[in-house]
Amino acid sequence: MKPFDNYEISPCRRFEEPGKPGLFYFEVCEPHDAHVWTLYGHIPGEGVMAIGDFASREETEETFQRITGIPFGTHEEVESRLRVMHAGARLLVACDNVQRAHVGDGITMAEAVDACLLAIAEAAGTRPIHPSADPLEALQLASAYIQYVKVRNPELHVEADGSPSVEAAIAEAIGRAA
Repeated sequence: MKPFDNYEISPCRRFEEPGKPGLFYFEVCEPHDAHVWTLYGHIPGEGVMAIGDFASREETEETFQRITGIPFGTHEEVESRLRVMHAGARLLVACDNVQRAHVGDGITMAEAVDACLLAIAEAAGTRPIHPSADPLEALQLASAYIQYVKVRNPELHVEADGSPSVEAAIAEAIGRAA
């Protein structure tokens, strides 16, 4: 299943199918002629899919915000948030892998950093840097990204059980690589 990479809202008018009473279809129209407002999601390489029809544009925008967590805007305004939203699960697994590598739980630090870099690249919409080219640079990039997330989401980095933090694991790895 491919996630939506963009959304759009269109005013639509309902028409009855000629010669088929009770069978209706919708067409995009001018806002003042709209019977409903349709929220569409764009699927890369496949086109758009109607998510739902709503009584007003405001209700449609509220539904978009419930789905994405951000106000409706242009593609440019929401693109990075959607990328991070879709990469979120991979980012969490990558951070967990760094923690596991730090305590010697079946994964090497190089593998963990590689997973971090792939997840960061997905979230940023860039080409991943391969850590074998410069492990120190890769670790510093991973550390910088985790600090970026930590500043914006401090509740995600609370170590209630006293276990070493992800930041400490990366800092230690940077120290060993230097």
